[in-house]
Order: sequence, then structure tokens, then C-alpha cells
Amino acid sequence: MGGMGSITNAMAKAARGFGAEIRTGSSVQQIDVRDGRVRAVVLEDGTEIRARVVLSNADPKRTFLGMVQERDMPDDFVRSIRGIKMEGPCAKVNMVLAEERASRERRPGMIHNNARFLRLCPHWNSLSVATTCEVWRNPSSSSGWIA
Repeated sequence: MGGMGSITNAMAKAARGFGAEIRTGSSVQQIDVRDGRVRAVVLEDGTEIRARVVLSNADPKRTFLGMVQERDMPDDFVRSIRGIKMEGPCAKVNMVLAEERASRERRPGMIHNNARFLRLCPHWNSLSVATTCEVWRNPSSSSGWIA
């Protein structure tokens, strides 16, 4: 298998090699924290899985405001999580390419009818969610390249 599936399979294999247990199809109800350290994950069915480390692929609000008790986190941290703006249909994905993607057509400000485009920037530091959202609204305002 190639593509993104091969990346997640390789990550899972490496994690298991270090003793990680990976469960899928099991919703987490709570991340149990005691004395400032994670102790366990409690699943919706009540199963408790003891752990010293927990990795969450849920968004920060769902993880920290929905699965961890607020009393177990510093107040300023809780405020910063609450302050995260998570509105709109924008997402950010960073990829490393050996070279710029070849394109059949290339015109400044071009948007394909299927509403997909690739934004290429000279360096990953020049990307941001806000910039990406602005490009969706007004492609001709972009300082990066649009293919």
C-alpha cells in the first residue's frame, strides 16, 4: 500500500515497536490525570487503560476541554485552549516536496472549478491557516504560488 496509509502504518509499526498499544473504534470518555500526571484513559464502555503517556488525535478543545478535568490543568492553559478559534472550513497540511509540482495550466489567481488547489510557498514558515483561508477567499492576494 502506498500513499498516506503507508505513513500511518509505518507510524503504528514504530509505536508498537516501542510498546505502544493502539486501539481503534474505541471512543475515549476521559483522560484520567492524578497529581499533575496522566494515569489512564477511560473508554466510553468503562474500560480503563493505564498509561504514562497519552497521544490524542482529537482537536485541542475536544482533548483538553472534553476529556481532561479542568481542575487538572493550569488556569492559563485552559484559557489559552478556550481562546483557540476553530471556525470555518480551512485546514492546514504541511508536505515536503522535492520540487515544485508540474502543472498543465498556470495563471496567477487561477482557481479550478472543483475548488481544489495547491499552495506552494518558498518555506514552510510562510504558511499559516489565516493565509491559507485568505487565499481561498481572494487567490490573487497571495504572496505565495498557486498552482
